[in-house]
Amino acid sequence: MLLLVLVPVAVAVALLVPGRRVGLAGFAVGAGTLLGALVALVAIAPGVLDGTVRSTTYEWVPALGLSFAFRLDGFGWFMAVIVTGIGALVFAYSAVYFRDHHGHASRPDVGRIAGLLLLFAASMLGLVLADGFFTLFCFWELTSVTSFLLTGIDDRSAKARSAAQRALLVTALGGLALLAGLVLLGQQSGTTTLSGLVADPPGGTIVTVALVLVLIGAFATSAQFPLHFWLPGAMAAPTPVSAYLHSATMVKAGIVLIARLAPAFATVGPWRPLVIAAGGLSLLLGGWRALREQDAKLALAHGTVSQLG
Repeated sequence: MLLLVLVPVAVAVALLVPGRRVGLAGFAVGAGTLLGALVALVAIAPGVLDGTVRSTTYEWVPALGLSFAFRLDGFGWFMAVIVTGIGALVFAYSAVYFRDHHGHASRPDVGRIAGLLLLFAASMLGLVLADGFFTLFCFWELTSVTSFLLTGIDDRSAKARSAAQRALLVTALGGLALLAGLVLLGQQSGTTTLSGLVADPPGGTIVTVALVLVLIGAFATSAQFPLHFWLPGAMAAPTPVSAYLHSATMVKAGIVLIARLAPAFATVGPWRPLVIAAGGLSLLLGGWRALREQDAKLALAHGTVSQLG
């Protein structure tokens, strides 16, 4: 299971080191890497879809109780297939996009884009397969950092820089709220894994506060009202980046987290009212704004907010 994450990370680093010299070939390498991961997921599908759950824990700093914990179940498998499948298609499209839409003089560092896109894909794979709180938070923040770098890849554009900073500010603050919520949940439950938390959910006022903090983190990353405003601006990124990060995968992180915790906490305190209110308002506001947009990418951004709601 760890190889599904480590191999893309290693290949991404290999693409980032030579940078510009990689050129458009980097997208072919990225597509091949994600296709390999997709094939591996399809190969283990029968066991996973029959109900077999694979759990793996790798100790990092045992003295501090820090470890990387992963869990592959049917839902995690499904999300990993989305990340790898759509990722492979986006990489194939990127090779054509940057060849046809950018001349040699103005072409951005496509080798760096390929490496960052693949690093983002590895981050999303780690996020959807994460079981430990520490594991989840690390990959959650790595998606925010790679999103920032990709959104602002054209650092000569003030619009791109501003959009990248706004997206990082919202998602990073949401990540801090998520971290605080996870710490409180860990203290109250005595476990640091999502599976353990859901199996034996704690109760009380502190847990209610923790769940609100977790939902804030989910709403921020998944661009839900009132934290939805960063997503349209992030469409300043190149089209393949917008397609992969801000329409297909990164914005699903909050949905994944809510889906993981809902079986245990959907009826606790303000969970359901907050989810319904944020989702409903995002659905209506995003749909209304999408209908009024004439720019295709902005229409997609607002439509994405609506669909996530």
